[in-house]
Amino acid sequence: MSNEKNMLKCLALMSALLAALCSCGDTVLEGDGTKAKAIGVAARLATNDSFTVEAWVKIDTDAGNLENVLWAQYAGSTAGRCDLFVRSGRLGMFIGSNTNAVGNVAATETLYATGTFPYGEWVHVAFSRDWESSAYAFYVNGVASGTGTSNGSRLHVRNMTVGGLFAGVSEKANNIVKGRLAEVRVWNRVRTADEIASDKNRRLSGGETGLLVYLPLSETFGNTTEDYVSRERCLLSDNWEPVQDAGLALTATNRAPARAHVLTPSALDENKKTVLVPDARLEGRAFTIEGWIFLPALRSTRNDIAYQYPGTGRFSLEIDRNSSQLSCWFNGKNLKSSALEIGKWTHFALVRSGTSAQFYLNGEADTSTSAFADIDVVNTPFSLFRMLTDDTANAFYGNLNEVRIWRTARTQAEIVNGMMRRMDGAQEGLLGCWPLTEGGGTRILNRVTGEYSILSNATESVWGIGTMPVLEETAGGTETVAALTGSDCTGRGDGNTSISGRDFTCEAWVYPRMYRTTALHHGSQNQILRQYNSGSAGRVIVGLSNGRIALFIGASGWMVGESCVPLGRWSHIAIVRENDTIRFYLNGEPDGILTGKTTEPPPVTNLVVGDNSTENFDGALREIRVWDCVRSAEEIRKTFRWKLRGTEAGLVAYWPMVTHDGTTLVNNKRGSSNGTLVAAWYPVDTLELEGTLPPTGTLICFR
Repeated sequence: MSNEKNMLKCLALMSALLAALCSCGDTVLEGDGTKAKAIGVAARLATNDSFTVEAWVKIDTDAGNLENVLWAQYAGSTAGRCDLFVRSGRLGMFIGSNTNAVGNVAATETLYATGTFPYGEWVHVAFSRDWESSAYAFYVNGVASGTGTSNGSRLHVRNMTVGGLFAGVSEKANNIVKGRLAEVRVWNRVRTADEIASDKNRRLSGGETGLLVYLPLSETFGNTTEDYVSRERCLLSDNWEPVQDAGLALTATNRAPARAHVLTPSALDENKKTVLVPDARLEGRAFTIEGWIFLPALRSTRNDIAYQYPGTGRFSLEIDRNSSQLSCWFNGKNLKSSALEIGKWTHFALVRSGTSAQFYLNGEADTSTSAFADIDVVNTPFSLFRMLTDDTANAFYGNLNEVRIWRTARTQAEIVNGMMRRMDGAQEGLLGCWPLTEGGGTRILNRVTGEYSILSNATESVWGIGTMPVLEETAGGTETVAALTGSDCTGRGDGNTSISGRDFTCEAWVYPRMYRTTALHHGSQNQILRQYNSGSAGRVIVGLSNGRIALFIGASGWMVGESCVPLGRWSHIAIVRENDTIRFYLNGEPDGILTGKTTEPPPVTNLVVGDNSTENFDGALREIRVWDCVRSAEEIRKTFRWKLRGTEAGLVAYWPMVTHDGTTLVNNKRGSSNGTLVAAWYPVDTLELEGTLPPTGTLICFR
């Protein structure tokens, strides 16, 4: 296996070298101009933002009078609408009517660059508008191509899209790019002519100042594309395809580290009692609470960070009124830190040991006291962000990241050694660890327990992107994946796709937490995939039976492989059906063969992931792949450690299972619909894959 792994790594390197030698250019996205489906982007410009939009575009020579909308921020009416387009050989910007800077209603206007836009060749385009002066400028290939003063309309903060108008607003096909698109960049500031000219021929890192959205559009697989600023995935519809284009070759750059998602000042409504009650708590007289904090301004009221408030034995950690000092209270006795620097990230730690308490700021010893004799912190619910009273003035106002509580009094050396690293939750003495990096929704993960808590009275917009110190992941760390919690029967994914023929192949990486037993769970199967109606005719179930790879077909009962799949670690399983022969594979190697199991094709119904009420899979799943063809032993062996591109022949469904919103079962098979997923997400050992398979047609040599 090690020889094969080395060979595959050499293959990836050879493929990259061949691509460079052939000067095949960059991968870009190509739109066919036939469907009103744009690429949706989560980020949005504010109503009065100055902004700059840039892109590389090559419009087909037969695009005619189509309005090729490169970028838009559009709410469904002309009010506040803004879109950059190419139509009838002209580069233009439409800005809808809305109130302007002085409160007057501004007229709808369409602005145009000077000169004729060349079809059939790559062109770099840019448009900027200054909010204060309403001055605008077009740029073509880095050269100014039209300036003036706009009417100063405010933007409408809705639905930023790339490659066309938002599909739910306009079903007109003539709003979609017919041609190729790359390097879409949106800034919330005005870019100068020199900046645009100097950057247009190179990739960005994603961490540049003022960069709001960055879509390189250079992916070669799946049905999503990545925004390099937010690290969110944007859905591609099937009228977009990745292609290699020798006419565009951009200079690469190092990718910026991911920006941390943090709780933002505007996210927590000061008129609501927003509170997080996690699944861990302090107790006794020896503990540590630490984290990263950012204060944007002073407040005249208290900033509640953490507390346990049972009456006697109560504890709270907050920002003091009219100051930036951390303040901890134990039954009315108080210790304050030195002032935190406003507008700057600070690491804090509060260590309680016996009668003493000590603050540390950025790893340095700060204030201390020994006045906390005979005060035990009582074991009651631990809360973040808000006091549980009707006093709504105490809402946390600021940013937090990587909050941890320990059952021990940490030393200064331990604090310093750990402050610049993420914790994977396995550290001795760690009670709770909340990275606060979810990036969306109201569920917040405790890496120690793998459980989510709900941030009450919050909305989907509770998360913002902040630039804080980049924390290293712990060596040999974890990844957060879908855990189908069989004992609670909550794991279910409606795949929105199905197997249609008699022959098929199913593959998955599995991380079983436990084998089901009849005594505990009314059945001995961990179901991974199933496809059947209420009857048994043709039904297909893939899973583990008494710990072994298993397949249920029709009414034939369970057929199993030869080996036991180990608990608590990742293993790859595969099942191949070819007429009446069933083959099992474990980690790329044959694991048994059965014959004589002829039955009709599966019923026409959707595949379901991990759910059968009493036989749910209990553990984590990754890289689930379903094929409507027979995969050979060699094909399985050579590809099971690689991610797919989503365009492989015979692929029916491809679920990587790495989306963290807990509701969407993303299908990376190009042109397929996503399903729904109801599952917990929890950390397990990282699954190390080799990368993505080379594009179809690349010369591949195996031995």
